[in-house]
Amino acid sequence: MTTFEHALRKFGADLLFGTQVFPDAGPIPFVGWIPDFQYSHLPEIYGKEGAERTHSAAREIVARVDRLLMSSEAVKQDLQRLFPHAVAKARVVRFVSPIPREIYDEDPAWVCQHYHLPPRFFYVPNQFWAHKNHYRILEALQEEPARSAGVVVVCSGNAHDQRNPTYFGELLAAISAAGMRERMIVLGLVPRAHVLPLMRQSVALLQPSRFEGWNIGIEEAKSLGKAVLASDLPVHREQDPPGGVYFNVEDAQDLSEKLVEVWETRRPGPDGELEAAARADLLPRMREFAERFLTVAREAASARSWR
Repeated sequence: MTTFEHALRKFGADLLFGTQVFPDAGPIPFVGWIPDFQYSHLPEIYGKEGAERTHSAAREIVARVDRLLMSSEAVKQDLQRLFPHAVAKARVVRFVSPIPREIYDEDPAWVCQHYHLPPRFFYVPNQFWAHKNHYRILEALQEEPARSAGVVVVCSGNAHDQRNPTYFGELLAAISAAGMRERMIVLGLVPRAHVLPLMRQSVALLQPSRFEGWNIGIEEAKSLGKAVLASDLPVHREQDPPGGVYFNVEDAQDLSEKLVEVWETRRPGPDGELEAAARADLLPRMREFAERFLTVAREAASARSWR
């Protein structure tokens, strides 16, 4: 018996949950989570070796799990395509982003002064990774009607992409070369406590990603009560944010038009109606998530003898 398995038994663990296999954990029931199968849709981002390595890790999880957590039906459909034998163990459990109650106690307009921002802007809280599609935003802002409308987009997030370490610098250079630094404002990584105020102050959350398993930004906007403009991906439709508007992920002109559509119909700052509905709906949504997760955990715990 390994030290890890001994500790699990000593402390009365019923199961393990994680995104990787624990070979020294013994025969404890295991709930695995594969966030997405992005490597099968955008292999060019991973490179051949990276895609093969990621597929191998997914195969190990699939082979070991008693239950497999899927964040969306979209991910489960990819599982059906790649590992059809594992679908019987898969369960869709859509996570919900909690929102601190005190976030509603302050006027979020302070972020404009703090970051020297105009009062109206779209907010993109994404890592600066290639699949997050920042270049499509830059293209759209240079197209009509967004160019003439004066649309502003504010971006924050982790600037380091280990798969493409030059991406962030190249993006900044492209923004400068296009003369768009006042229209596409890059904050870089901001404190976590500033993300929700930036989202509340914005006209809407902008989510232009080329691929997602279940998008955290959209989920936070749903929980907070903020309108969303998102790329038209099946998973974004599945998330179904109130006030959602969608654009063709590969079409800068379509994004330009949708930016102006939302820009002209939404005001910056808190949306009383959306926020009230989100606050009323949040606890039931969180309870539903917890109950589904516990159901999956109980299924896994009863799937094999452990103690």
